[in-house]
Amino acid sequence: MKKASLMNDYLNRYATGLPWKLQAGNLENIEQVVVIPAYAEKELLFATLASVAANNDALLEKTLILCVINNKAAASFADKENNAQTLAMLSDLINKHSFSKLALADDLNASLQKVADRPLRLGYIDASSDGMEIPSRLGGVGMARKIGMDMALRLLTNPSSVQRLILSLDADTLVQPDYLSAVQNFFSSVKNQTGIVEYEH
Repeated sequence: MKKASLMNDYLNRYATGLPWKLQAGNLENIEQVVVIPAYAEKELLFATLASVAANNDALLEKTLILCVINNKAAASFADKENNAQTLAMLSDLINKHSFSKLALADDLNASLQKVADRPLRLGYIDASSDGMEIPSRLGGVGMARKIGMDMALRLLTNPSSVQRLILSLDADTLVQPDYLSAVQNFFSSVKNQTGIVEYEH
């Protein structure tokens, strides 16, 4: 009971909220969320998503990959445009729309197809468009990660005996096909509450 009270206190007093909203498909039976902030990283992000999509079907079906597309109002036009294109492609993937009409480089098109062909559950938060940007006083990627993790916490607060996990990746971090199972096994076999997976950019 005390744990639930502390969680509610955090969500009510300290968690981020509006104007940032989650865009996603079906959110039933989510047991873990992977938060990925992205700032003008269109090509890198979809390569990372394709690497996550190569993981085990059963784990993908209970994992939400939550991308936080972000910038500040003072960001360059090129960065804002990159983010706008990223948001459009994420929306197409979630809504199962064809992206063949887009004039994309072969490697980007291949990454999108790998994501579309797998049971990857995808969501995003727009912290980039006009009026949705991260305020300059609140920092950059750290704030974007907090927005995503606070949303993940809201999604995972339902009481359950199932272990709930929040993971974090960078938009340019490729993972192995056993990434999700390795994390699950680590938390299932030992009494740890946090962990860091060795990584390279």
